[in-house]
Amino acid sequence: MVRKTAALSLLALLSAGPLLAQAKLDDAPGSNVLGQQCPELQLAEEPVQGAKITQADFAGKMVFFMFYQRGCEGCEEQAMPALQKLFEKYEYSKCALVFAINTAFDKDKDEYLADTAATAAHLRAKGWTMPVMRDLDEASNPLFTIDKVSGTPQAVVLDENGFVCDHDWYSAKDEIRDLHATADAVFAGLNCECVRLPRKMTGACKGAYESIRKGEYTDAWASAADIAEKPQAAAQDKRDAEELKEWLTGLVRNRTRKFEEHFDYDPIDTVDRAQAMAPRFKAIPGAQELEVKIDSWRNSDSYSKFKQVKDELEVAESEIAKPTADQAAWLKKLQDIGARAGNTSVGDRARSRAGQISSPQAEPVKAAGGTKAATGGSSRAGGQTPPVATGGRRMGGTSDATKPAVAPSRSATRISGGAATAPRTRSESRVLGSSR
Repeated sequence: MVRKTAALSLLALLSAGPLLAQAKLDDAPGSNVLGQQCPELQLAEEPVQGAKITQADFAGKMVFFMFYQRGCEGCEEQAMPALQKLFEKYEYSKCALVFAINTAFDKDKDEYLADTAATAAHLRAKGWTMPVMRDLDEASNPLFTIDKVSGTPQAVVLDENGFVCDHDWYSAKDEIRDLHATADAVFAGLNCECVRLPRKMTGACKGAYESIRKGEYTDAWASAADIAEKPQAAAQDKRDAEELKEWLTGLVRNRTRKFEEHFDYDPIDTVDRAQAMAPRFKAIPGAQELEVKIDSWRNSDSYSKFKQVKDELEVAESEIAKPTADQAAWLKKLQDIGARAGNTSVGDRARSRAGQISSPQAEPVKAAGGTKAATGGSSRAGGQTPPVATGGRRMGGTSDATKPAVAPSRSATRISGGAATAPRTRSESRVLGSSR
């Protein structure tokens, strides 16, 4: 329970600012990413299973992902079944994203581990339906370590701003329970629009709070403003009402800022989203300014030029898919569109499509630092062999050690390969939770 309490309390730290959270965690053993922005994941273009997921999809969501290697005992017996249940729980929520990252740091010894078609077939046979992305050249897994050890199965929980709220191994019952509790707590703090809720209100402001929870911001403002202006309202209710008004004003200001930041990347998407949101901000300070900005964006040269090049891209994508298409000519067209579109969503899409056509079988570039440990074949940044963990060993996804009272997501016990010994069979050894 110590770890659960600490993990949930991190949410309060993060709400006060990531620097505060990190300052309290810098000297703690365990996770190397807790309280920080999630590192940039290196994922293959094509998913192993399900819809493609990129880090851009994390915004405004509770995100839960788990590193999985086929044949890893803890993955197969505990982690993946638990992840499937969590996926089914949040599958239809727009404010949550649950998926697995298939890594294969033992592929040099077991080539079948990197066979995505075989992995996809294995997932189907097991009945695991969550999205699964491929760790590009095993570069992402080493970015996440516990007591300086990376491997599988380990899971990460992110809040809606991309900060790591929890990170731990994901095979023992208490690990799974605590990680799921953190995910539930992050999700529970979001309203239907995936916006972090203010503190829960009671008394006269309860109705305004419930309107915020439902995403009915105009109604919430009207209710809070009415309470704040009533001479007979209790002093505490007036303070609560002013707090909600301040929260709503900040929401409009922050949403407008995010729309402004997104406009250069995708003007059409920005205008569509802002136009859908603006009516729900009526009467709140800043709402009229947002409507003025929307009109300005829609009538700008940037918007019209972006629409033109987006139309060109859609035509090119349609034509190049035809069996009789001149692939070379349309590839040149895609490259031209990508160059003209620059750092926009259309530019990224055009360059990605051109890359797929020009080198469909290209091997990914090996990331620096993603070398293997000298023992056990585990993925370790820097290629150093991790020391044997003290205080217990984790074999087959269970633990005979008691967790110490440390910061959230900290695991004091994990077998990491041990001293160099004669090779072991799959049934005799577990390294970082994976079968060997």
